[in-house]
Amino acid sequence: MTTSPYGQQPAYSDAPARSDASGPPMRRAIPKTVDLASKLMVAGGVFGVINTIVSFAAADVVRSSNGNTSSVQLVGPLAIVGGVIGLALWLWMAWAMRRGHNWARVLSTVFFGLGALFLVGDAVGPAPVWLKLMVAVPPLIGLVAVVLLWKKESGPFFTGR
Repeated sequence: MTTSPYGQQPAYSDAPARSDASGPPMRRAIPKTVDLASKLMVAGGVFGVINTIVSFAAADVVRSSNGNTSSVQLVGPLAIVGGVIGLALWLWMAWAMRRGHNWARVLSTVFFGLGALFLVGDAVGPAPVWLKLMVAVPPLIGLVAVVLLWKKESGPFFTGR
């Protein structure tokens, strides 16, 4: 028997380590549909921030199209609050979905429905058409993300099967 000058060496295996009851749970593979949906949600949050910045720049355009300066004075503070809340919700839902929380899939659907309602309100407002089209992008991103989350391939990830 040959002994190593470094003492007994640990045995290595080609197989990946398995989690046991005392170790942390192994992470399930994220389906492509859920992965894409979470990336779209991050993009929706980023686009929402872009919309917030554009809202500041477009305040004078909205003022000139409707002539009402009192409603335009609210655009700044409301855009900041809405942009921060919107970004936080997009990122929270993307994070929770990647962890397989079914409640996040349901809540994302509810948030999409609310976003669609706000979109209808924005569509009838006094803003120019180009601004209305920009405001429509995040709900469209949300629609694609929600459809991906409810696809058959996504279901087992959320139900734990």
